[in-house]
Amino acid sequence: MSRLVFGLGVAKDSQPFCMIKLDEERIRFTNNDWNVMKMHKLTDSLFVKLNHAKATVQRKLSHYKAMSKHNGQHRVEAWLRLSTEPVWNGKEVESVLGQGKVLRDLLECEINDNQALDLRSNAPIALFINRGMKFQAQQRTVENLLRRPDQTPTETSEASRQQVSLRIAIDKWRVEQQQQCPSLMDLVVDQDFSQPETETLYLPSDLSEEQWETHGLRRLANVEMRLR
Repeated sequence: MSRLVFGLGVAKDSQPFCMIKLDEERIRFTNNDWNVMKMHKLTDSLFVKLNHAKATVQRKLSHYKAMSKHNGQHRVEAWLRLSTEPVWNGKEVESVLGQGKVLRDLLECEINDNQALDLRSNAPIALFINRGMKFQAQQRTVENLLRRPDQTPTETSEASRQQVSLRIAIDKWRVEQQQQCPSLMDLVVDQDFSQPETETLYLPSDLSEEQWETHGLRRLANVEMRLR
């Protein structure tokens, strides 16, 4: 049985009481410091997300205005008459104007028009544009990850992994882009390929209407407008 020595405040075969107290204080301090760091990171993350949301709103608004101007008043009025009620597609509820439904409609139109395969490519144009739009979303995600302050080693490693994965995916997509619009390659190669998250993909929305005509992108631009 352990013999308790009250004068020294210790018990045989046990830590001194003062050491136990010190350990408790150290644990409490560490937990408090960890909570403070989490709050700081949360604040930084919220600011990043807020700035991203503001930029997204401006980009979407500019695209909507350009799309409305390009398609004319009669089409805008037709859009306004479309139902906005969600529908059940057999698996989930989706918007009648959702990107997934628009993509399926575009593919169906290409097939019905016997134009599912472009003369210069072995993939439908709608799928090509849709993949490019998804890469743009991935670019924003990776850029936000890399810009996040005070990253842990695990977070830094994950951000680098996603950056490499994005690089590989875009490179594969570029092969198809060269088939769809070869004249764009002069613009594509004049970039810094070490940062795929900031690389311009040169979808039609990245170019002016004059450039659409120069590079023969009118059809691709119409597809992207519908998918947006």
